[in-house]
Amino acid sequence: MSRTIIDVIYNSERNARVQIYLRDNGTFGFEEERFQNEEKCWTTYGQYSEAIIESVESAIREAKGRVSWLADALKPRA
Repeated sequence: MSRTIIDVIYNSERNARVQIYLRDNGTFGFEEERFQNEEKCWTTYGQYSEAIIESVESAIREAKGRVSWLADALKPRA
């Protein structure tokens, strides 16, 4: 099943990110990834890709509840 990335949210160090995506069946999901310096690539962290979510807003809310740093990353900066 293919998916289209619709948002990417990085932590403050930019070494972790959450991707919010739309599947071709109309459902949404998210995945957390961490950057691995040794391999110079992003790798999946956690097992969230199986979550079936009905909207972008719900996907972000669900990700905030499961990814420890995400709530802070989404706070408005002064």
